[in-house]
Amino acid sequence: MSIPCGILCLAYVLKWFGKDFDVITLSSRLNSSSEIMWIADLGRIVMEYGLCAHLTCTSVLLDPSWFHSKSLLRDMVAHCAQTEKGMRKQAHTALLNFLEKGGTLEYRPVTRLYLETSLKHKKMIIACVSSAIFHEDPHRSGGHYLIVSGITDRIWVLNPEIDTLIEKPITEETFFSALKSWGNWILLTSLPPSSL
Repeated sequence: MSIPCGILCLAYVLKWFGKDFDVITLSSRLNSSSEIMWIADLGRIVMEYGLCAHLTCTSVLLDPSWFHSKSLLRDMVAHCAQTEKGMRKQAHTALLNFLEKGGTLEYRPVTRLYLETSLKHKKMIIACVSSAIFHEDPHRSGGHYLIVSGITDRIWVLNPEIDTLIEKPITEETFFSALKSWGNWILLTSLPPSSL
């Protein structure tokens, strides 16, 4: 059985920060009523291992006006988790669990400078991108997780392929197009301030 891309990315991040885990435990911790592995679920798990988690997005799931205060954001996400149906309900429920665990969420576009600054501050970056755009294959559907590992004249990513991560460069145009079309979702993970 192949390991899902989100689990591979999560395992790499935990290993990078020196956390003990096994893939079966990670899979079971992510197993919920949802069939989809949301990026907020990945963030919740890294926090369970004692790391900090920060999500950014420009997703249509969230109204920018909700971000005026933490309590308003939490209340609106909770409302949607209770009233929405199907995948939207699952997404809002995952976000609510992430926020209640102590994660932070920011509504903002992701830029090259933002990624460079995050890497400079030793944050691990998991991005959720359009699988069709990233793989340049219109027959693919859904999202795809990867790790941003560096930036030169291209964006370097660790791309999950058949139970391993393969480092590869992609053009900025392809990366940001795949990221933007999927809502600009990235997860920044780092050690808590007391560990630095």
